[in-house]
Amino acid sequence: MKYIEEFNNKVNSSRLYPQETKDFQDQINLLLKTFFEQQSSTEKACIIGAGNLSDFSLHEFLRIFNVVTISDVDEISMMRALSFQRLNRQQYKQVEIRKIEYTGFEKYDLFNSFKERFANCLNEEKINQVVEHIFKTVDAYTFFEKEFGQYDFVYVSPIYTQLLYHQISVLADELIHSGYPQHLGVYIKEAILQQMPPLIDRFNNNLISLLKETGSMMVLSDIFELSNNSGFYRRVKNSIKRHDVMEEIYEGYKKKYGMGLGDFGLYNLDDKMKQFISRWLIWPKDDENSYIVKLKIYNNKGGTL
Repeated sequence: MKYIEEFNNKVNSSRLYPQETKDFQDQINLLLKTFFEQQSSTEKACIIGAGNLSDFSLHEFLRIFNVVTISDVDEISMMRALSFQRLNRQQYKQVEIRKIEYTGFEKYDLFNSFKERFANCLNEEKINQVVEHIFKTVDAYTFFEKEFGQYDFVYVSPIYTQLLYHQISVLADELIHSGYPQHLGVYIKEAILQQMPPLIDRFNNNLISLLKETGSMMVLSDIFELSNNSGFYRRVKNSIKRHDVMEEIYEGYKKKYGMGLGDFGLYNLDDKMKQFISRWLIWPKDDENSYIVKLKIYNNKGGTL
C-alpha cells in the first residue's frame, strides 16, 4: 500500500460510521433527494473522495442514476464500505469503483521520496527550489481525462483539507523528529501551504471538466474543527440552521484566523460556477470533536475547461 493510500485508510478507519453520523447523512440525503427530483439528465454521477461512504446514501444515487462512479485513493475503505451496502445484483452493476489520487503526487512517487528530497536542504532557498520543482512536476496533472464532459452530477465529499497538506505536514514532522532542523521543517510546511491555492484551483478545474454543459455539482467542505465541549461549538450548534447568523460567525472567524484550505476551495469555485444552494452542517468526527461543514450546490457555467 502506497503512503497516500495508507494515510487516507487510517483517516477513513478512524471516522465514525453512518449510525453515529445519521443526522448529518439524513440532511445530505434530503438535499440530494430534493435536488435529484429536478435533474433532467440522470445517466452518470461521480463521487469524489468517497472514502467509507459515510456522509451520503449510495442507494439514493443508484435510485436516480444509471451509472455511479465512486472514487478515492483509499480503495480498501471503498470496497469494505460497499460490502455493507446490501446492494442487489442490478445495483452492483451500476457502480464503478475507481482508485484515484487527485493531486498527482502518487503518480510521480513524490510522497515516498519526500524526506529524501529535503534531507539535504539546509536553507530556505534550497527548500524553495525543491518545493517549486515538486509542484511543477504535477502542474499539468489531471484525473478522469477520458471522462471529461460525461457526468450529469458530481458529488465532492469534504476533501480540500485532505488533498495534500496534512500528509506533508506529517512527513515534515517525521523529518524533524529524525534530527532535521525544526525551523526548516516548519518552513517546509509554510512553503507547501503557499502552493496549495494553485493546486486546489487545478483540482476544481478538473472537477468542472467532468461535468456536462448542463451538469451540477454538490461540494462539502470542512471549515472548522471544534471541540464539542467548547463555547464556540455551542454557539455554532445553536445557530447552525440560521444561515445568516452562521455567515456572520464565519466572517468573524475568518477575520481573526484568515482563510483556510476548506474555505479557499469553495471561494475558488464561487468564481467558476453558478451557486444556488448554501447550507451549514455539523459532521461528528468522533466523540469529542466535530467538523463544521459548508455545503454548496453549483450549476455549470457552460462546458469543460
